[in-house]
Amino acid sequence: MLDNWKTLLKDKKIAIWGLGKEGESSYRFLHRLFPEQRLILIDRKDSLAFQKSYPGADLKTIEEVCLHDFDYILKAPGIVLKAEQELETISSQSELFIKMYRNQVIGITGTKGKSTTSSLVYSLLKQEKKVVLVGNIGKPCFEEIEAMEEGALAVFELSCHQMEYTRVSPYIAVLLNLYEEHLDHYGSFEKYGLAKSHIYSYQQDNDLAIVPMNLPSFLPKPETAWYLEKEVFVKDGYFFNPLGQLIIPKTKLIGYHNEQNMAIAVAIAMKLGISEKGIQKGLETFEPLEHRLEYVGIYQGIHYVNDSISTIGQSCIQAMESLPLVQTVLIGGMDRGIGYQELEDYIQKHPNHHYIFMYATGRRILSELGKREKNFYFVETLKEAVCLAKRITERGKMVLLSPAASSYDSFKNFEDRGCQFKNMVKDDVA
Repeated sequence: MLDNWKTLLKDKKIAIWGLGKEGESSYRFLHRLFPEQRLILIDRKDSLAFQKSYPGADLKTIEEVCLHDFDYILKAPGIVLKAEQELETISSQSELFIKMYRNQVIGITGTKGKSTTSSLVYSLLKQEKKVVLVGNIGKPCFEEIEAMEEGALAVFELSCHQMEYTRVSPYIAVLLNLYEEHLDHYGSFEKYGLAKSHIYSYQQDNDLAIVPMNLPSFLPKPETAWYLEKEVFVKDGYFFNPLGQLIIPKTKLIGYHNEQNMAIAVAIAMKLGISEKGIQKGLETFEPLEHRLEYVGIYQGIHYVNDSISTIGQSCIQAMESLPLVQTVLIGGMDRGIGYQELEDYIQKHPNHHYIFMYATGRRILSELGKREKNFYFVETLKEAVCLAKRITERGKMVLLSPAASSYDSFKNFEDRGCQFKNMVKDDVA
């Protein structure tokens, strides 16, 4: 067991750069694999890593090492490299995992929907196969190596940061969609899109990519693809794909975009031999993820939905389109410089909602909308937004938090923002 890993990495000089959740799992695996081999761990001096003990390893700052000295540098996602640091030896846990188990991996990425789709695929496959869920939504992939050695499939949710320096693609690769995001990191939409495209651009013969029909022209075309809205689509109450069709069962998921996510999961399950009965059960028992069109409840006659995961305008539009009862929408967060023209056009064409704008992005969108309509409001904080929403929303109608912006200026993350929203609703802050 693990012979292939030993062949690949034995006597190699390895550095692990970034000791977050993924980096620490890399350390644990490699230290177990080569207990006598000295690992170099790289992190910031002010990080928590320097307060811990790592047997069999030396902890350094980036200034204390020469990257050219290593055979493999396992970089954590999100670490921004300078031009002189972009070496052939830069790798990652994700790249090594996919390289080792390529034919067992279903990789899923996209600007929006990847967590829900990954969870759906996992729910369907686990009905009849041994499968693990890894990446952003599950465990670090190195924590599931034992299962992979025993032949399990891996549903791997991959971010753009995990794919950026990856030069291998999984057997089944899914690119759900592509919108402006992470421009603060990449500098351009093209560079961001190219990082995402690595999920399929290194595929081999007999592999499969599922990608949008309208791929941007700057992206490479997959060798073998099923195109969304063309080969994989939803119509007249059925899921369709090149292998067949399936009636849409009752589920707890809301919205057309989630029907499309389910259609993708069904196509993958059929490709991997899951029976119709197994697919139906996987869909019917699927529990929607927190902070993604999550129904909070009805309080004083008003419905509340938490869509804190929304960090771009398109996802806010999808949320409004999915919920006929919506009367009041809470929009805004940290401004990362992405465009909001599509959302602004939608707002102007749907004047019957109350729009409560907040934080830097809310202020910017309100300014770009120009004329201040009577149903446009601005407040400084989420708490003020919830208080106002309770006053202006009719009983029987719905309040939707779908910020279309990052949370980091005022919250730890989108989960923190969503939890605070739910607590404010339930605790009756008004």
